[in-house]
Amino acid sequence: MIISLKYAFFALLAILVNILFQHISLILYSGSFGLYISMFLGTSMGLIFKYFLDKKYIFNYISEDKKDEEKG
Repeated sequence: MIISLKYAFFALLAILVNILFQHISLILYSGSFGLYISMFLGTSMGLIFKYFLDKKYIFNYISEDKKDEEKG
């Protein structure tokens, strides 16, 4: 698959993860600052999800050991 298509597909998946976590967060807590908390959690989870997909499938990064993997 062309790298730009992979990147676009992973971006779409990250958006879906973002929306899913926002929705779950609002179901679990809709009190004071609930919207801001859901936006923070959704954005954070989407970014983390995309980071790991890009690391493995776009940049083909292979860690040599656990310590190397923790560095990112």
